Amino acid sequence: MSTNSRGNSSERNRVGVVAMNKLFLLFFIFLFLPLISAVEFNVNQNFSQGETIIVKISGNFLTPITNDNVFFYEGHVRIPIEYSVSKIGEDYYLYALTSGKAPSNYSVSIQNIQYMRGSEVASDNLAANFSITNDTADFSVSPGFVTTAGDFSLQIQNLQDKELNVGINTQSNTSKAREILISPDLSSSSSILLRSGEIKKINFQLGSGESGLRIVELKTDKLTYQVPVYIFSSSTGNFASLEIDPQFLTLSSSTNASSKTSIYISNSGDKTLQNISLSLSDSLVPYLNLSKYKIENLSANTGVQIELSYFSNTERKVEGLLKIKSGNTSAASLVSLTFMRNYTAPKENISVLTKTCAEYKGSVCSNGEECDKDPVYAKDSVCCLGTCKKTISSSSGVIIGIIIIGVIVAALFLLYKKYKKAKKPVDLLEIAKGKPK
Repeated sequence: MSTNSRGNSSERNRVGVVAMNKLFLLFFIFLFLPLISAVEFNVNQNFSQGETIIVKISGNFLTPITNDNVFFYEGHVRIPIEYSVSKIGEDYYLYALTSGKAPSNYSVSIQNIQYMRGSEVASDNLAANFSITNDTADFSVSPGFVTTAGDFSLQIQNLQDKELNVGINTQSNTSKAREILISPDLSSSSSILLRSGEIKKINFQLGSGESGLRIVELKTDKLTYQVPVYIFSSSTGNFASLEIDPQFLTLSSSTNASSKTSIYISNSGDKTLQNISLSLSDSLVPYLNLSKYKIENLSANTGVQIELSYFSNTERKVEGLLKIKSGNTSAASLVSLTFMRNYTAPKENISVLTKTCAEYKGSVCSNGEECDKDPVYAKDSVCCLGTCKKTISSSSGVIIGIIIIGVIVAALFLLYKKYKKAKKPVDLLEIAKGKPK
């Protein structure tokens, strides 16, 4: 074999190895990509002193992220810090104010949540490290995000020892986007001059257009904030939000015994939802049944209670999703069912709902009142979503009964006296004397 032939063979082998390596790499990426990208929680590594932290958190979360789930640490010590977290559209946003925090290493952790990692339910804590440097930020902004259906404002402060000019831009890339106009000029771009340490409030008005996520940009030469603003509705009102409570439901029951509980489905928007469908994962279908699988209409700021019944004749544990959907609006609750022999249920009627009666916009009926609708067992109390009406107590009923009987007796007595007076007895002596009657 010639040298040229051996060289060509070696080259072909090298190309083949490279191709195999690329193929293996692609296979690895496609295999593990769902695990790697289950949640996006990216925090900048460095922040200047006083800078406002704004972070987007994306993922398929089964439990909502609230302020109670977020913890900040300096090293391994938990620290107080002003922050807030909220769901905006399909993602969560977190902002925190670093004013007063010394240069050091910090971390933020999101705990006690559940989310989907591929086809599995994960409950790992989400954590990110960051540092606060020796530099001082040009300015801070508060809040770091806005959810609104009307006009709003942002507050900024100059953190430098000199005057600062902050540019403001609310322009959107889409022509249908609802306008955010800067007061008082009602323009989409402007600037504001701040003296050292000065705090100013920037007012915004909403114009015409469609609802959705918008960005307000605040900028100096060294620092840019992009503040997400989620507008619930347009000027005609078209916001709808479908919610299910609880979002994580753990149920236990004895085998061969039918058990029941309930969930609460609500529309927290200002638009009526129609044709709401309810469905269960295949794993739940043999063991769980819903009182309704379709809701024709759900008015704005109202809700409906759905009864769940579950049964199994053998010991088992199953998990799956209870999904609700109306058009492009949807929500889900993770359901875990455990069936055991000789299981004894708690005697108390423990509510599984996680919201308070006030959050349901209901009321707690006082003594002597009853709800004109079936109540829901909210987190804090038995909650009436209708009207509390006064009831007649047993003691009041006795008193009313005695009064009625007294009235009847008095009426009979008066009738008797009248009858006796009208019917005088016949005097035979008077008749014998010839006197007229």
